[in-house]
Amino acid sequence: MVQAPRLPQLTDCDVDFLTRTLAGNPSSPAANALLRLLADEEECGRILDDPLLYEALVESAAPIGLSTSFYFHVLVRRAMLRRGFDTPADRELAGYVAAVLAAFARREHLDLVLEGEARPAKGARAFGYLSDLLAAAEQAPAGRAFARRLNLADFALFQSGLFKETLDAKEQRRGAPSVVFYEAVGSAGYRAAARFPEAERCRTRPLFDRLGEAFHDIRLALNEMTEKSLHFEVFPALPES
Repeated sequence: MVQAPRLPQLTDCDVDFLTRTLAGNPSSPAANALLRLLADEEECGRILDDPLLYEALVESAAPIGLSTSFYFHVLVRRAMLRRGFDTPADRELAGYVAAVLAAFARREHLDLVLEGEARPAKGARAFGYLSDLLAAAEQAPAGRAFARRLNLADFALFQSGLFKETLDAKEQRRGAPSVVFYEAVGSAGYRAAARFPEAERCRTRPLFDRLGEAFHDIRLALNEMTEKSLHFEVFPALPES
């Protein structure tokens, strides 16, 4: 299950890239002032929204050395701002979406979700279809139902947001589920997750309700981001689905 802070945890490489981009010399007074501002959450959020950071990430050959959390936060936030997600609550929304993409950029997280959180028997096919995850969510024991609903919704967001062209091609070639189906499953998954007691305890009910409500527009923002700015080198090889 994805744990999503409003802002990413910056690594030393992230901070170095940030200060070089916005202040030039990392040892300059301007860079030192920038470092002090980064310690404040609100100021850090405003700094990460600077268009210069986005432009620098897009123009770089690949985000080598940068954390996926920082990389996706900057790209997702810019894409969602373009779509009108500009309220204070939308910063948390963008933070969660970015955290989902950063999590799926790790092979082990992708395997964990696709295999239903248990390694398959030798020779058995791992989860590779949205329908498998949907069935797993519907058949989940009480203690796993919330996590599986959330995994289902996150996977639908990841696939429909970043791999729309692949889904379209598979639909046309072999009748695989459409992007519209992924949207419906993802939206319903977040809405269902919002109704669980775990969401109330974690104070994430409003976030999941908003994800369910705005799934279509978020998906469109990610599609545009994929076309304009995403470096696919950050992702592992993906299984057939």
